[in-house]
Amino acid sequence: NAARTLAGTRAMAALFSSVSTIYGFWLYEDAELVRRAVFQDGSPVDEVGTALPFEAGLQAEDWFSEAALWTAVGAVTGLSFQPEQRFQVYAER
Repeated sequence: NAARTLAGTRAMAALFSSVSTIYGFWLYEDAELVRRAVFQDGSPVDEVGTALPFEAGLQAEDWFSEAALWTAVGAVTGLSFQPEQRFQVYAER
């Protein structure tokens, strides 16, 4: 189960949907959701938890593009956008 898999870890899921202008992320610490923020057309549509420090530098309209989400990914993981970069998708079997 996911809780057992995420126990003792920090995990982030990111939602990129440029066609419908929806961007968001979920951040888990030790299997507990600590922050969720989802934006559509630059407006927040779903938020859980306390805003993270990097969010103070972003305005709602920044969420009209992938740039704000990459700011989130970079702040949490240290990764940055690399056109050729591939990510592994986790699927519990």
